[in-house]
Amino acid sequence: MKKNGFTLLEMLLVLSAISILSVVTYFNLSSIYEKQKMNQFMQQFSQDILFMQQVAMSRHNRHTLRWFPNQASYSITSSGETNPVLVRYYPSDIQVNVNTFPNPMSYGTDGNINRGGTIIISYKSKTYHVVFQLGRGRFTYYEV
Repeated sequence: MKKNGFTLLEMLLVLSAISILSVVTYFNLSSIYEKQKMNQFMQQFSQDILFMQQVAMSRHNRHTLRWFPNQASYSITSSGETNPVLVRYYPSDIQVNVNTFPNPMSYGTDGNINRGGTIIISYKSKTYHVVFQLGRGRFTYYEV
């Protein structure tokens, strides 16, 4: 006699294996999402700073970066203009401490900043220090 179905034990075994794989995959994907959230913010911020420096040099006009931590945003403005060149909002669970960083900070027409400083950016268990070096207009960031 030929059976055309599965036993209850076989079905329970397959369903439990699928549910275990689903739970493991969910937790792995959520940790990847959390890591990517901070990486994406740091990359975007770096690109915005480089953009600000390049525009200040090419247009021969001072550009200013101003943080608004209470609004979870920062803006880049050109001197003499009232409207910002760029306004960037970031997730409110990313904490920004301007620490020794001058707020606002400006890039001059030569591509150098007016004052150096450090920004501390943290999100859950990750913390980054963004260090702006005086005299060269460069900045670096690293995970603490």
